[in-house]
Amino acid sequence: MKRFLSYTGLILVFLIAIAFGAFWYAGIFTSFSVTEIEVGPYTGLYENVYGDHSDASEVRNKIYKELNGDKLTVSSVFGVYFEEPESTPKGDLMGYAGCMIAHSDTVHLDDLRYPYETLRMKRNKRIVVDIRYENNLTQLAGMLRIHPAMREYAEIKGYQVKPIMEIYDLPNQRIRYIMPLGEANQAKVFK
Repeated sequence: MKRFLSYTGLILVFLIAIAFGAFWYAGIFTSFSVTEIEVGPYTGLYENVYGDHSDASEVRNKIYKELNGDKLTVSSVFGVYFEEPESTPKGDLMGYAGCMIAHSDTVHLDDLRYPYETLRMKRNKRIVVDIRYENNLTQLAGMLRIHPAMREYAEIKGYQVKPIMEIYDLPNQRIRYIMPLGEANQAKVFK
């Protein structure tokens, strides 16, 4: 019986160590600070995404493949999520997924015809968190830690909680989370 309990204890310690390692690998323990800074301007092309937020990566990849090298330089990919997945049924989730265009290429947008919506964000003060992109699991850290921290920050400061934009700058291995300040209509916040 003692041998069984010692093996069970070792297995439990081993499983806890694996879980801790997985959370560390995902960036759950990454330190970050929520700040208010001026960011932008940003210009991007996107499609609406309905349902599970995990579908956004397929949309981003499709747009990236079409745009990259077609007289446009894709500087990063992004997603805007209007509802939080933990409190909204999957069928009711809505967001945008797309690619940011290098500022120098924005003059070409009117000449080129794409079947996508255009997002234009002026330079403005916003709630921002920047973290290092470690791997695909880093997105989990954003959903579990950064989104709630940004919502809490907005509430403490007396701001209306807004949708959060995630900008994935993969060449520089960064993710920037942005929450607008002051705009009244959620659907128009990022237009």
